[in-house]
Amino acid sequence: MSSLEAIKAEETADLYSYQIPGRTQEIYDFELQQLQYANNTIREREEEKREKEIKQKRLEEERERIRREEERRKLLTPEEKLYEEREQYYKDEVPKIIEEYKKEAKRYKNIHDRLQWTIIICSAFVTSLTGITVFTSIPILSYTFKSIAAICSLAVTIASSIMGYFKYRERSTNLQKAVDDIEYEHEAIKLGTYLYLNKPREQAIGIFADRVTNRIKEQKEQQQILEEPPDIKQPQAKPTT
Repeated sequence: MSSLEAIKAEETADLYSYQIPGRTQEIYDFELQQLQYANNTIREREEEKREKEIKQKRLEEERERIRREEERRKLLTPEEKLYEEREQYYKDEVPKIIEEYKKEAKRYKNIHDRLQWTIIICSAFVTSLTGITVFTSIPILSYTFKSIAAICSLAVTIASSIMGYFKYRERSTNLQKAVDDIEYEHEAIKLGTYLYLNKPREQAIGIFADRVTNRIKEQKEQQQILEEPPDIKQPQAKPTT
């Protein structure tokens, strides 16, 4: 019995000695993981704090810039204010108008092209299916072809009506012409050509603003005419005496 107890004690001691290094490694890995998590959390908080400080600094700088700009504009004469507004219109507003007109012209053109392709494809189907029904004697096939031809014919009618009512091609064409005219004026004043040749900047920018605003007005009037129903006649101008 004493020998058995001695052997048991020895085996227990050996097992315990094996378990201690493994347990120590697990504790070390866990503490290392927690330390990395804490470092990552601290780093993220520092980055968030730094971003907030940068945003706050930019906001303060923007407020200071606006305040200085307002103080500067208070000292300007009416002529100088008008000149700056026209320059701002030339640099910022006109490019936005050009881009907006381009998008609208492209959108109308895409709609017109889809409707036009619908008419072409459906018209071809109507012609083909109508011809096929002449050469088939199977009632169900003949009925199917006639039904598809009727649906295609209806699609052609609807697409043609939409194109005739909304005039997508005309809208796209008018917008593209307006884009071309405004872009030409924008390039001309930038290069100092056409009407802006050898003109002082104040005079040239005034001519530019006047011509662009008039062209935009013409474009709006043309779009309003296209939006009117086809059955409404335009009032004729009275002859001048």
